[in-house]
Amino acid sequence: MQRDKRFEQMRVETQSKIEDAALQTFLQNGISDTKMQDIAKAANVSAGVTYRYFSSKDELIKKVLINAGEGLQNANNTLLTGAKSPKSTFMALASHMLSEINDNDDAAKLATLVYQILGSKNGYELAKASGLIAQHTALKDNLAKIFSLGQDSGDFKLGDPYELSCFFISTFQGVAMTKLVLSEQFIMPSLATFTNFIIKEN
Repeated sequence: MQRDKRFEQMRVETQSKIEDAALQTFLQNGISDTKMQDIAKAANVSAGVTYRYFSSKDELIKKVLINAGEGLQNANNTLLTGAKSPKSTFMALASHMLSEINDNDDAAKLATLVYQILGSKNGYELAKASGLIAQHTALKDNLAKIFSLGQDSGDFKLGDPYELSCFFISTFQGVAMTKLVLSEQFIMPSLATFTNFIIKEN
């Protein structure tokens, strides 16, 4: 039993190491220029071990997209289970999203890599198969519902809720990309700046 537990732990650690190496290698080399051997080298494992966990580069790309989808699922859960006002629900989500980017470089890298994948060959099909497109669509729709409720309560500025939803998602993507580009020169926007487009001043 103890031996099986150790083996499972090693298996999980190796898979995680390969996934992390894939993320870094895709970002460094680009999707099309990355080979499975490059990922194996970055993970410090043999190519055979890499293929044992992931049969192809597309399978690894799909795993990256699934990981990104989990973050979107968490965002959707925040919107769906918010027990307080639309404003407090949205502000909690916005604060969490900013913290993820600010505290975790990999979160910014993952957000940026997703769009690189979408522009690659078969990228959209892989994103659809991973569930990422559905999660993005759900986030857009759930945000629009929150914005509409907040407009009805007088807390949010008027405007097309779906337009505002797409703007917010695009802004988050821009923050993630700009952090990677500017590195140490980057200044993280405050929560007030990040949400000023929708929050009505008292």
